[in-house]
Amino acid sequence: MIDLQVNGLTVEGEFHCNFWEGPKHLEIKKMCKYLFNKGVKQILATLITNSYDNIAFAMSNINAYKKRFDNSLEEATADERAHIAGVHIEGGLISRLGIHSELYAKEFDFLKAGRLKHEYPGLIKLWTLCPLRDKDGDMTKFLQDNGVYVSYGHSEANFSQAMKAFEKYNVRLVTHWGNAMSIFKGLKQRSPSPEHLKYLEAVNPDIVVDPDQLGLGYAAYYNEKIYTMFICGSTVDKDLHIHPELLKILVRKKKDKLILVSDSVSKTVYEREDELRGGLVDLTKHANNLRDLGIPDIDIHHMVETNPLKLLNFQL
Repeated sequence: MIDLQVNGLTVEGEFHCNFWEGPKHLEIKKMCKYLFNKGVKQILATLITNSYDNIAFAMSNINAYKKRFDNSLEEATADERAHIAGVHIEGGLISRLGIHSELYAKEFDFLKAGRLKHEYPGLIKLWTLCPLRDKDGDMTKFLQDNGVYVSYGHSEANFSQAMKAFEKYNVRLVTHWGNAMSIFKGLKQRSPSPEHLKYLEAVNPDIVVDPDQLGLGYAAYYNEKIYTMFICGSTVDKDLHIHPELLKILVRKKKDKLILVSDSVSKTVYEREDELRGGLVDLTKHANNLRDLGIPDIDIHHMVETNPLKLLNFQL
């Protein structure tokens, strides 16, 4: 399995790791061994919106770890560790915050991204940003021209804005569908009404008079070209992001274009019980949650391996 969004993870009594905190290499190694034993063979170390200096510091730590322990998939596999295939920078150019810091919501441009690319060539594999914050596409085009895959997320973009950006910049991915984006006005992703679920299944944007009622989430759902990362948490693990009935509708419409991610973080990030901040378990648990919803194993396999490999050209 491949997880494109691993911020970190905590297993009580064993390790605590968040990549943006510059964890000790031993903690990263323990987490990667744990994930490997759970069936996760490759990950993207994920860094959320922060200052340039803090992002650079975190990347320096990840880069040093890779040089010491993880030069290749083969090296990591031989030691039964998940391979860190690269870094996913999530944010730094966003319009819908979620838990991300407003202070750094406009932190990055293509010049700062270029400095990171120069300092750590090949390390950044994926970058999540908002098309509204990159109006002329300079950041998007720079990243694409330098081998970084661009995903849209943490965005206030409406349906028409998203659809235009998808086509203009050839972006084919969105980050954690339903989270930090609007699907359509009034829809609550964790507790949707039956009427809203029926509307979503109708898949007809023309019946909405005001296109601003439809958001980036609906555009990704509607557009058959777009791959969609998503989280399948649970109430038991206190990381439910999408209501099971809403998730079933998403799978029925997009199963060939879905990528399951854990978005896992250390438990210490959860400061209050009512705050939803990423996932709290590994990708295997998320896959099992899907299985409990009746999703066939072959479809889950595509979501955790085939599709991320196809999109990002990871090593097999």
